[in-house]
Amino acid sequence: MAHKVNAPVDQLSGGERQRVAIARALSHRPQVIFMDEPTGNLDESNTERVVSLIEDLSRDGATIVVVTHDDRVSSRADRRLRLGEGLLTELDRSAPVPMIEAPPAGVHRPRLGIRAVSADALFGILSKPFRAVIACAIVALGIAGLVVASGLSATASRQVDASIRSASGSIVRASFDEGHDHTQSLTLVKQDLARIASVDGVASVAIRWDVAEMAGPVLRTSDQTQPDFRHQVRLVVVSGHFFDVYNALTIPVTAAAIITGPDNVSYDTVVLGAKAAASLGVQRAGPGQVIWIGAHPLTVVGILRESATGNENLDDALLVGPPTGAIVSNSVPPGRYVVATEPGLATEISGVLPLALDPIHPEWVQVETAAQLKTLRATVGAQFEQLIAAISLVLVLLAVLVTSAITMAGVNARRSEIALRRAVGARRTEIGFLFTFENSIIGLVGGFLGVAVGEGVVTIGSVVLGWTPAIPVLVLIVGPIVGLAVAAFAAIVPASRSASIQPSLELHTT
Repeated sequence: MAHKVNAPVDQLSGGERQRVAIARALSHRPQVIFMDEPTGNLDESNTERVVSLIEDLSRDGATIVVVTHDDRVSSRADRRLRLGEGLLTELDRSAPVPMIEAPPAGVHRPRLGIRAVSADALFGILSKPFRAVIACAIVALGIAGLVVASGLSATASRQVDASIRSASGSIVRASFDEGHDHTQSLTLVKQDLARIASVDGVASVAIRWDVAEMAGPVLRTSDQTQPDFRHQVRLVVVSGHFFDVYNALTIPVTAAAIITGPDNVSYDTVVLGAKAAASLGVQRAGPGQVIWIGAHPLTVVGILRESATGNENLDDALLVGPPTGAIVSNSVPPGRYVVATEPGLATEISGVLPLALDPIHPEWVQVETAAQLKTLRATVGAQFEQLIAAISLVLVLLAVLVTSAITMAGVNARRSEIALRRAVGARRTEIGFLFTFENSIIGLVGGFLGVAVGEGVVTIGSVVLGWTPAIPVLVLIVGPIVGLAVAAFAAIVPASRSASIQPSLELHTT
């Protein structure tokens, strides 16, 4: 190679580069020399020169290990070993090299047992602890997000449900179909009120008739020529615990007991709504305070507090008992039962009232509530479920992608190890299973950590917000399983990549 002493390396041929590499390896007179295909790019004459040089070195005491496919080289070795399909077989020096690449009949490579795979997986995890911790943390964050989303969803849903119940009110109204004789007249049906009051969850019950036509003009005095306030007020006949149902307060407070009391007590008495009292010029209730409906004088025994009437629109009402209502009204529509329930039970009570009022024909009873809670709660629940499903899916996909990327980086960093495993007989499926098993361990640990972290976040967040934490038990059970599935799924591509590594190429390049 003296004539090439000044030639750049990129101008040398493959054979020339190989001879330079051999010369460089021998320049230090090593005692042990490893040669991988030393004659692969040489012609016959140069191959003979190299083989002769190897024999000379061997005779001088050097140990030379040659890996070759060239029978001309292997046939001149002192000892020949054949490596094929993971099996190392010693050949007789004079025996021809077998052409069949398969292992000898009856010889099977041992399969890796679960203990060996577990040991290798733990070794792979512990050999790169930082990468394993990062992968475990990613899975844990994904599972924690799933637990937090589900837990806060259940907690918030319960809180919203309570708020809806509270905001919807606790008033239920019931009435019989038109033509039914229960409420056609101003007759108190005490049995009906008693049956309704006996229902669990009912706080109080009353009956009201909104009078369609009064017997005459509404006057401040008996003088029929005075202004008629009939169009500024309306007449409502009440009975039972009417003022308790609407939580209405009167001035004085005894007025409620007078209007809903016995017939001889409530006769010819009236309670005015705040707006009705102002229209009629009534400043206070008590003896001498009288209004007229037609020719019938009514003593004003009380005035409703304006703040107490709320959304029931009683500000412009004249409230009288049934005996008085029978005198001062010409046309009375069917009455309605008004029920005040315990907080949050309006919807449940509305389902029971028809049976309580008429067990034989409950379909004759029409019931209405302040809000259709079942539909509203179902809608809110469905919206929460959709939101949580979307958040959970994003978190799980993110965990899969990041874990897959980390696992792929681990495969690239361990290519030499994988190639060596393949070279000593590991099957492709065993290599793929090894990486899947490693990821599964990380996913399972991350799942348990994620459940613990998520439960803690939900508990702390609920306490800060003043809510009662509610975490579905199913989520706590499924969390580790999802972590395991996420990690195993994330290992599919890296495991396939690791199984495709060619040991001859990888070990040669490294």
